[in-house]
Amino acid sequence: MTLPRRKATRRPRRERWSLHNAETYRATANLILKYRPGEAVELHKQIKGGYNIFYRLEYKDGSSAAMRIPCKGVVRFPDEKVSYEVATMRCVAAKTTIPVPKVYYYGTRAENPAGLGPFIIIDYIEHERTMSEALNDPLLDPEESHVLDANIGEEMLRFLYRQMANILLQLSILTFPPDGVNNPGQG
Repeated sequence: MTLPRRKATRRPRRERWSLHNAETYRATANLILKYRPGEAVELHKQIKGGYNIFYRLEYKDGSSAAMRIPCKGVVRFPDEKVSYEVATMRCVAAKTTIPVPKVYYYGTRAENPAGLGPFIIIDYIEHERTMSEALNDPLLDPEESHVLDANIGEEMLRFLYRQMANILLQLSILTFPPDGVNNPGQG
């Protein structure tokens, strides 16, 4: 995908932002496609969390890949954060039954053509809903803070908490080197 050259005319701020956003989305999709090739059909709207920004690229076959990048100005040492997250994901995947997305590639700020910072390109794991959504009161506005649904059944609570306990148990028996997770290097 190439972008047409633009004339050096002064555009209104809103229009400049939307062009930048379109270019950023195009560069993001191209970066994901570089490491997870396929016939892409849609780059979903970005999701911004407390520490990361998440982009999901959907393919014609129904699968998806994702790119996570640390939020600028929120995370100290973002390149190191990404590197250690990948090492941790690989360790958890190798030593537990906890579902962990496949890591296709990760790179530094310098390797990101969109200029968004260091990144991880991973498989997107389909899910019906998060645990927070399952436990949340359905009568609350989605923008409100989560509150436990007073009408949730005991069987559902047991099921969800049993899943969480299983994950915590598996994580609790993992061992790491005294200085932390081994840094796996690039890619």
